[in-house]
Amino acid sequence: MNTLRTAMLLAAMTALFMGVGFLIGGTGGMIIALLFAAGMNLFSYWNADKMVLSMNRAVEVDEKNAPEYYAIVEALAKQAGLPMPKTYLIDSQQPNAFATGRNPENAAVAASTGLLERLSHEEVAAVMAHELAHVQHRDTLTMTIVATLAGAISMLGNFAFFFGGSRDNNNPFGFVGVLIAMLVAPFAAMIVQMAVSRTREYEADRRGAEICGQPLWLRRLSTRSRVAPNGSPTPMQSAIRRWPISSSSTRSPASAWTICSRPIRAPRTASPPCSRWRATWAAPLRPRGARRRRQAAQTGCRPGRGASLLLRRPSRSSQTQSVGPQPNWTPRRRVQRSVVVSGAKRRPQNPGRRDGNAGEAIAGLAARKAAARLLAAVIDAHTPLDGLTDNEHGHPQYKALDARDRALVRAILVTALRHCMTIAGLLAKRLERPLPANATALSHILHVAAAQILFLDIPDSAAVDLAVTHAKSDPRTLRFSGLVNGVLRSLARAKEAELAPALAATNEAPQWFSERLIAAYGAEKARAILAAHRHEAPVDFTAKSDPALWAGRLGGIVLPTGTVRVEKLQAGVTDLTGFAEGAWWVQDAAAALPARLFGDIKGLRVADLCAAPGGKTAQLILAGANVTAVDTSKNRLARLEQNLDRLGLSAELVQTDLLDYQPVELFDAVLLDAPCSSTGTVRRHPDVPWTKTMADVEKLAALQRRLLAHAVSLVKPGGRIVFSNCSLDPIEGEDLYRAFLAETSGVDADPIQPGEFAGLDPFLTPEGTLRTTPADMMLGPPGISGLDGFFAARMRRVG
Repeated sequence: MNTLRTAMLLAAMTALFMGVGFLIGGTGGMIIALLFAAGMNLFSYWNADKMVLSMNRAVEVDEKNAPEYYAIVEALAKQAGLPMPKTYLIDSQQPNAFATGRNPENAAVAASTGLLERLSHEEVAAVMAHELAHVQHRDTLTMTIVATLAGAISMLGNFAFFFGGSRDNNNPFGFVGVLIAMLVAPFAAMIVQMAVSRTREYEADRRGAEICGQPLWLRRLSTRSRVAPNGSPTPMQSAIRRWPISSSSTRSPASAWTICSRPIRAPRTASPPCSRWRATWAAPLRPRGARRRRQAAQTGCRPGRGASLLLRRPSRSSQTQSVGPQPNWTPRRRVQRSVVVSGAKRRPQNPGRRDGNAGEAIAGLAARKAAARLLAAVIDAHTPLDGLTDNEHGHPQYKALDARDRALVRAILVTALRHCMTIAGLLAKRLERPLPANATALSHILHVAAAQILFLDIPDSAAVDLAVTHAKSDPRTLRFSGLVNGVLRSLARAKEAELAPALAATNEAPQWFSERLIAAYGAEKARAILAAHRHEAPVDFTAKSDPALWAGRLGGIVLPTGTVRVEKLQAGVTDLTGFAEGAWWVQDAAAALPARLFGDIKGLRVADLCAAPGGKTAQLILAGANVTAVDTSKNRLARLEQNLDRLGLSAELVQTDLLDYQPVELFDAVLLDAPCSSTGTVRRHPDVPWTKTMADVEKLAALQRRLLAHAVSLVKPGGRIVFSNCSLDPIEGEDLYRAFLAETSGVDADPIQPGEFAGLDPFLTPEGTLRTTPADMMLGPPGISGLDGFFAARMRRVG
């Protein structure tokens, strides 16, 4: 309907232009005005992104500078089937977002720091989905056409004003008609232009709701009734790295070449909690009048209040009906529906109370808030945990903490992710019905507190009290503070009796990951792998020489493969003996195996592709090879160089896209440790199953296939190729290896023979490849057993 309406308005604009053009400028004046307006607007259209981004002093950001914001845009673009647009940040407290660019391939989206600070994760996702809908609909082109016609009409009016209009005798209305057209036409054109713009906004609302998959996220913006005070921790705290951008850049683009959400005027002083604001791009979802009341009856929302998370108690005659208001409900009265089953008393709620920043001085509260925010980024936005907790480029809430609280936040997050399904099950038992899909903030508060109660050495009372305070400080969860208190106290009382059975009955993995493990390894082995994921991995070291000596000094053991293993470190890695001297480096036992598969390489030229951070490079150098380390990332290559310098080793370093790399001389051997889904490292990175999907696995497998084909072309005939990755999925390992050999001429399998390398026989497959899993190398206690999941295969180039 909106598309048809747009077409009709464009036709009306064209007819208006032709009629006014004939009356005022005649045929010649009409053509001149059209060509002049078209030239200006086509120039603007072609350079839209550069002009508007420069005008707003926008700075391009990526997953390192703004991990949460970037991940939201990336996930939505993938959902919409669009190329990843460039993401920009505007340092302005005026909430604003817009999309620009002449086509989806050259699109850019920008958001202001004010918008990211004031909106929740879900609301930011709704805004960006709306902007991506503009990109997908090519609304920049549509508005350029409209602006061209409107500009041409305005120019005709100016032409008539200065030159008296057309002297064409065919004008039946004479001078009076020209005068009326000269005065009225520009206003008519402006009205039609505004109508076209509004129809495109309506259509972007509709498509944006489809892209994000949650229409209520967009609706919540249209009905939101408060802006949190400055400094309040409740909205999305700018998940960005602060940039030195002029704060005076507050201009809001509104032109033919920019599709933007109407900026929300920022308050001059700290806004009271009840101050209202609206985002015009959400207006189509705001019901009016009778339609408003009908929607309220259908959705359970109070008119003008959006989709409330407070569920009403149904009458006895409608116990089986879905949640919704009863016919005789009083609009100003709310009843909390979710009740804990433990018998905990509800505390009376005071809707007018707002804690604001008062609770920020409470010890430990900032750490819990940061943990909940980062957990939301991992679960909801699929943002890698390492990026969020990076001490230099991590999430602002995390970087604002001291070292002790950072360690606590990471411990909470790692624990909550390792035991996510168990925690979810125990919490669900204490609710009469599941939490609504849009109650993610409440869910994360509960998960953070439950992780502390069930698995960490933190007093239950402290975990509960901080969670309740956290809930009260957030307008989205304020009315659920009693529920939080009751659920968590019930959990604390029952943990001794319920935790062990829940752990035994639960697989700690999202469904897609669990199904892939069962398909690849069978139910029994899959259960063993998932059980190993619950335990923290030991720390493994590769020593430059004399592993037994360093095992004694570090308090560990020597594994059958020659790796030194320590269950618990007594100090930070950089503070351990031998670090400054470069006597060893941290490297999982499984990751140390592929470089050994070449055998004797002394004096040979060996390429280590995708080399950073450099553990395998160091192994190859120590084996006597002349190594060329290749990586696409400048930063990762710099880290590799630092690691080699500490170890007193050297190699030729090359920064380039591997698929474009062409050495002057072919290598004697090539090691390709390809980028993968990293599902074999879940013990160290428990966020992986939650940030990856099956689509990611398949996409990465396709990339590995191309990289392997190119790696073979870099080897001399008769040279060896070792292909490896840290994925548990056969799609990235065994299946890819078989398919590559079957489809590629000039490459033969070079199976690893039993007894060829010490300690490797337990991991060899019948095909002569190497496969490890976290359920292998059981040495007794879980804390000293297992190793990362790895696949490695050896091939030889022939002919």
